[in-house]
Amino acid sequence: MRNIITVFLITSYLAVDAQLPFRLSKEQSLASNSEESVSSSEYEIQNDSLLYSHINGSVLSDIVLFNPKLSRLLNFKNCTYFLPLKLIVTQCYFKDYSNFKLTTDCNGYKPNLNLLNGFGIVNSRFTSELDISYLTCNGPSQLIGNRAGNINLSGDNFTYLSIESCTLDRWIKLVRTNASEFRCISNKFNEDSFLSLRNSTITEDLQLVGNLVPKVFFDDCQFSGTLSVISWTTPTTKIDHTDIFISNSTINSNCSVAISGPNYSSKLIFESCTFGPSASLFNLKVDTIVFKNCNNIPHPLFLTSDTSKTEIRIELINSNVNNIRFDYTDRFKLFFDKNVSEETKNNTYQSLFAKYKAEGKPQNLEKIDIEYKRYLYKSNWTSWPIWLMDYLWWRYGYSKWLVIAWSFLFIGIFFFYNYKNWEGMRKIYGVFDKEDLSLLGVGQNAIRLRKKIIYVLLFTSFIFFSIRVDFDKLKYANNKYLILFFTQYIVGLICLFFLANAIFKL
Repeated sequence: MRNIITVFLITSYLAVDAQLPFRLSKEQSLASNSEESVSSSEYEIQNDSLLYSHINGSVLSDIVLFNPKLSRLLNFKNCTYFLPLKLIVTQCYFKDYSNFKLTTDCNGYKPNLNLLNGFGIVNSRFTSELDISYLTCNGPSQLIGNRAGNINLSGDNFTYLSIESCTLDRWIKLVRTNASEFRCISNKFNEDSFLSLRNSTITEDLQLVGNLVPKVFFDDCQFSGTLSVISWTTPTTKIDHTDIFISNSTINSNCSVAISGPNYSSKLIFESCTFGPSASLFNLKVDTIVFKNCNNIPHPLFLTSDTSKTEIRIELINSNVNNIRFDYTDRFKLFFDKNVSEETKNNTYQSLFAKYKAEGKPQNLEKIDIEYKRYLYKSNWTSWPIWLMDYLWWRYGYSKWLVIAWSFLFIGIFFFYNYKNWEGMRKIYGVFDKEDLSLLGVGQNAIRLRKKIIYVLLFTSFIFFSIRVDFDKLKYANNKYLILFFTQYIVGLICLFFLANAIFKL
């Protein structure tokens, strides 16, 4: 009877949300402000009385813990709640003799604990793990400003879950967790920390904002609402990268990832994922994006980069590239991990080539074709000279105007040589008759020079653009001029072939 009166007086003084809460406080010897006086007991509310064990088998309203120092666990077991329940834990210190647990698991039996008004754990310290499992929370559930080794959530159902401004030594794990909305905002992680969400469903929005965490894992999850990951670096951060792994998951909404900062790398990896009709990847701001074994893309998946990103590296491994709709412009650069086989690389290049050809996108087709040809040439060092000529000559066939430029260049070179060796060259192949040649000596010096230039130019062009050689006119007396003649003829034939290709698209 004495305990019941004490609880009534305390809870009347510290009521929360107009309910009559049970408040675990110094009055019940939970703790004092010094660590030496930390109690090692566990706590129980049973038959509407406050005792030292578990919270077990009771009809409760709100529960408020303010500034106790607890050394053991807080465990809900077999409780029945008829009134709207809300749990508030504020400015508490839980020492690491045992993990702090908010759970309904009792020897393998998992009754349904429904916190109708959610819960709040604020500005508290957990030197080991904060474990929340097998809860159903219809109201807002918040973890704000806490310090913990790890945060584990398992088998829970939330209407709204928020983890904000917490400091973690290792990780945040959510397993078999269902939530309408999940927000993880401005939490601090170490260099070896990670955030994991596995076998869970988010029906509305998932927001990860302001978290600098090296690794984020989403495995076997369902995302029906917007998936947003936004973070930025600060001058004092020790973390230099963020890798987001999404595997075996279904995405049916827009996935927006924006990670920025100087000397900071970011990677977004999809592996064995399914993309629904409403899925999209708009305005990505990452350094690398990877699709691996993503074949279940039955609807167009639109992919764009943020305007501030100059280049995003993209890897496509055994995935359905036909429905990944992105323009392969200068903002994207195809790459392959060192462990990818040559067969897979070839298949990716050929699939992208066929994709852009079918879509009628000549600029995308040109870029992927040029990269594929470079890859083929570089894979065999003996073909490097051919690769260099193919690129310089006409840029793998996509800059055919270069052939015309090369033709004029060769004509100019041959004209200069023929002019210097005019007497020998005009005799090796009879292009002009004697009467025409006799005109070269008539007139003043300027006129004779002009006539010679015209004759040499005509002679050079005649040889350069000849389809066949009249061997009856060819003289074999001088090998030097003979070699030069056939050099001009053969180079001219090559240029004629490529000019015809450029004009008639052979």
